[in-house]
Amino acid sequence: MRRFLKFLWILSLVAVFFLLLLPYISPNFRGYLDNLVHPFLPKVSDQFYSTTDIQKENEKLRKELAKYESQEDYWNRLFEENKTLRDLHKMPDRPEYETVLSQVTVRNPLTGKFRFMIDKGEKEKLIPGMPVLVGPNLFGRILEVEKTHSVVGSLAMKKVLVYCRIKGTEVFGRLSGEASGAGKGELFCKLIWLSRDAELKPGMVVITSGFTVEEHAIEAGAGLIPGGIEIGKIVSLSKNEKYQEAIVSLSAHWQHFDYVTILKKKE
Repeated sequence: MRRFLKFLWILSLVAVFFLLLLPYISPNFRGYLDNLVHPFLPKVSDQFYSTTDIQKENEKLRKELAKYESQEDYWNRLFEENKTLRDLHKMPDRPEYETVLSQVTVRNPLTGKFRFMIDKGEKEKLIPGMPVLVGPNLFGRILEVEKTHSVVGSLAMKKVLVYCRIKGTEVFGRLSGEASGAGKGELFCKLIWLSRDAELKPGMVVITSGFTVEEHAIEAGAGLIPGGIEIGKIVSLSKNEKYQEAIVSLSAHWQHFDYVTILKKKE
């Protein structure tokens, strides 16, 4: 009797095994098995037989997520471009200049505050020395020009010659590269050759002067920059025997932009 019961138990297990295996051999049988098993093991049955459906649904969701992420990147780029264009409307009208909007294409996270590449070049008749703006503020100037791209040097480079004026005064000076103390996204530059007797104080706005007096600066394109473009604000001052020097915090943060504007003098 025990052997017979044991035989029936084994036979039952084999039958159950084949019943569970049959839906994978014959998909048409799945519906019949669901009706048979579902009243007794509804949760197990749903979990066991919904794996394929879940995989398909997950794949669909992944594709939709990738689509939305792509759209988000597109709208973010449009927003950045639109913001740049809106900032241009805040600039004073300069009838003798035209603007060329350009996208930053290559920027090294370690050296991006000194130089980067943009997607405009000889085709747009750009030349070295042209001023490069982030929003309404001066950030640097073009160093090199190729057919389809250009290299921009920021005000943190000593070779990027820019002559300045303290807004509201007749005090002039010249930027002289990066100064220490830069934080995340911030950039500080030295402003030299300021009159020693001038009454200056932190918070004063520094703008472009619109002219230069040195021949090598003219050759470097310093004379191409119109006057009145904001550069930054004085954060500290010091004096030597002949001049004052200032540390200027640039208004344009070097990490927070994807588009720049080049000012090109009309022919």
